[in-house]
Amino acid sequence: MIEFTMPSLGADMEDAVLVEWKKHVGEHVQRGDIIAEVETQKGDIEIEVFDTGTITDIRVDPGQRVPVGTVLALIDPDIDVSANGKLSVAKSSADARPKPSAEKFPAATADSIRAAVAAAVTTSNREIPHYYLSTTIDMQPAMAWLHAHNSAVPIELRLLPTVLYIKAIAKALRDVPDLNATWDKGLHHLEHVHVGVVVSLRQVGIIVPTIKDADTKSLDSIMADLNDIIPRARELRLRSSDVGNATITLTSLGEGGVDHVYGVIYPPQVAVIGVGGVRRQPLAVNGSVEVRPVVTITMAGDHRATDGLTGSTFLSNVATYLQHPETL
Repeated sequence: MIEFTMPSLGADMEDAVLVEWKKHVGEHVQRGDIIAEVETQKGDIEIEVFDTGTITDIRVDPGQRVPVGTVLALIDPDIDVSANGKLSVAKSSADARPKPSAEKFPAATADSIRAAVAAAVTTSNREIPHYYLSTTIDMQPAMAWLHAHNSAVPIELRLLPTVLYIKAIAKALRDVPDLNATWDKGLHHLEHVHVGVVVSLRQVGIIVPTIKDADTKSLDSIMADLNDIIPRARELRLRSSDVGNATITLTSLGEGGVDHVYGVIYPPQVAVIGVGGVRRQPLAVNGSVEVRPVVTITMAGDHRATDGLTGSTFLSNVATYLQHPETL
C-alpha cells in the first residue's frame, strides 16, 4: 500500500490546510493526476499524485491543517501482470461514493504572502553567511542573436531575454557543480538542474515556480514553460510539481529599470542570481569605445558552501555563454 503524504512545497513550509479532495475512495488515479488542493501561505496549490493505483482510504478531511509528511490517503498500487499491461487490484468499498468537499477557504492574501516571504528572508539572513559578486556583461552578441531569431519566427514563438539567462545559468551550473547544491550540515550536490524563477504577483508579493531540467531543455522549450507557468503563478493556480525542488533561484527586476539586483538565498539552496535591466553604456571594444547593450548579473553565495573564487568562475561562465548564444 502506498502512503500519499502532504508534500513539502518549499523549505519554509511546515504545514498546509487541505482544501478539497479532487479524487475519492474507490477512484483510480494515474501519475500526474490532481488528487487534492491545499492552501499555503503563498496561495492554493494543486497536489499531484506520483503513483498509479486505486484510492482505498482517505485519512484527512477538508478543512484540517496538516503538517508536512502526514499521511493523507492510501493508494493500492497497480500490479504488473505482463509486458503488455497492468492489472488494477482495486478493492470494492462501501465508502466508494465521492465525499462532498468542504466549502473552499479564501485565497492567500497579500499580507500572508508577504509574511511567508519575510519569514524565509529573515531565516536566510540569520543563518546564512552571504557573500556577493557582480559582473557586467556585453549583451551585443546575445541581443543580435535574439533579434535575428525572433525576426524569423511567428510572434508566438519569439523568445524573451529571460530564456537566455535561464539557460546560461543552468549550463554554468553544470560547469560549477558546487553551486548546484544544497546545504544541510554539509554540501550536497544535486543531480538535476532546476532553476526557480521569481514571479511578481501584481503588488501582492512573489512566488517562485521552477523550470525543471533547464540545462537540457531547448530555448523554445524553456519559453513554452514560462508561457505556461507565469500566468498560472500570477493567478495562484500552481501545481505541486511547479514549485519546490529548485536548485538555484533567478530574480530579475530589469523591467522596472533596475541595474543591479542583490537577492537573498532561499535555503537550502546555496546561491541566488540577480539580473538587472539591459542598458546601453560605453565599452572598450578592440581598442576603441563603443556604446553597447550591457547587463549586470549578481550572485549571492553561501560562504559555508563556496567562496568568491567559485562564484567568480560561475559568473564568468555565465558571461561566456551569453556572449556565445549559439551555444545555448
